[in-house]
Amino acid sequence: GAGCWGRVLGLGTSLDAWRITAPPPDGRGAASAMRGALREAGLNPGDIDYINAHGTGTPLNDAAETAAIKQVFGARGVAPPVSSSKSGLGHTVAAAGAVEAVLCLLAMRDGIVPPTLNLHHPDPDCDLDCVPLTARDATLKAVVSNSFGFGGVNGALALGAAL
Repeated sequence: GAGCWGRVLGLGTSLDAWRITAPPPDGRGAASAMRGALREAGLNPGDIDYINAHGTGTPLNDAAETAAIKQVFGARGVAPPVSSSKSGLGHTVAAAGAVEAVLCLLAMRDGIVPPTLNLHHPDPDCDLDCVPLTARDATLKAVVSNSFGFGGVNGALALGAAL
């Protein structure tokens, strides 16, 4: 009797192997993963209503992910809203991708963009619409959830709302 919360539309992966614990500053591996998820899903960047960032809150990772999002989606005002669930949950390490995918499905179901909690002083170099402090009502039909790991492993899921 369980209902459907959404659909996995596409998966993109890449390996940039820049540094064991740091992404390349230009975000090329993350951008490749997001492009792959969109391609597999048959979606264009403009079809995405929200991005759940890997968003660790570290200068290296956040700057590289911002660069990657801009490569794929464009600058602020063009790119969809972005938030990090790690700001409220912490980093669940190996479980992070699964937890964040579920949060994306719930966001689509409930019609909200989750906030980036504790974002009182945004980094000016991370100049996307990072949805600070408070959730935002929105119709979400398709979202991207990013997950990046040590050694340059990058994954992105394109998820769609339930039919």
